[in-house]
Amino acid sequence: MPERFTFDKTSNPSSLTLTDIAPKWANRFKQLPVPTLSLKGLRWALELTAAERCLVGEAHGFSATYLQTCKACEMFCSNFQINFIIRSYKNLKKNTEKFVKHWNEKHAHITNELKGKRRIKLVATYR
Repeated sequence: MPERFTFDKTSNPSSLTLTDIAPKWANRFKQLPVPTLSLKGLRWALELTAAERCLVGEAHGFSATYLQTCKACEMFCSNFQINFIIRSYKNLKKNTEKFVKHWNEKHAHITNELKGKRRIKLVATYR
């Protein structure tokens, strides 16, 4: 059985973690491994094949626009799909660490913009 995934540590305390970037997928990865051919595992595998619903899509605000704007993100998406489907949790973890590093270097502003939009939306719904 592989070790549990932990993604909330970064070498730089001001860096975003996977939980900051893609909280839904961070929570799911903490539940790995999932039983072979379980409904949960099949559902997650299907979501990983949908560009807007995969981990990278969640990071981009549940959007697939990154397919046209960032080749590295497109590559990360493909790697998440492959490593999850073949149950290579070691490679999945490595890919996740590389993605978090890439995100902090190139796209951290997106997370901050999305947090701002969520905050505005929450305030608007409670008024």
